[in-house]
Amino acid sequence: FRLGNLLYKEKKYSEAVDVFKKALHLKSDDYQSFFMLGNCYRVLKLWDEAIKSYYKVLHYEPNFSAVHLNLANCLRTQGFSNDALFHFQKALKSDPNNFTAQRGFSSFAAEILEITLKNKPYETYLEVLSKIKEIIKNEQFLFRYLHTHLLMNEHWEEGFRVFLDRFSKYEREKKGVE
Repeated sequence: FRLGNLLYKEKKYSEAVDVFKKALHLKSDDYQSFFMLGNCYRVLKLWDEAIKSYYKVLHYEPNFSAVHLNLANCLRTQGFSNDALFHFQKALKSDPNNFTAQRGFSSFAAEILEITLKNKPYETYLEVLSKIKEIIKNEQFLFRYLHTHLLMNEHWEEGFRVFLDRFSKYEREKKGVE
């Protein structure tokens, strides 16, 4: 395992894969080796292998936040949006203050909002935004990230309007005024 980690740090991912496979041959329930094997496959863009490795980790450690996050990103890359969303939520549930999980989920949510704006009425956008807000409790982070994203694309007017509406409501609630 240590040799595999060393090779991983040296960016010798293919060699690290061989070492982690050997480690798993000796100890088939070593979730850390499965995790690092998944990380090697992810860096090598061998998505199916990475996904399989991460699922094996979850068999042994179902609340491992980093695994849910890496798995969500692999699934997102492969177009499995619902599964990716599930694992982003699990990552945030396991570690609500994980900035990387918040950023990854918010980026994914911004893509969903952008698609929603292109294909659905504006009210649907507000519904989707509310559901996303339920998942990420850090509203200031969510507002800043999502609406910065929207302000930088063709839907800047809608993004800005929602930002102002939501932020003013947030400020009123924070001060105890409704």
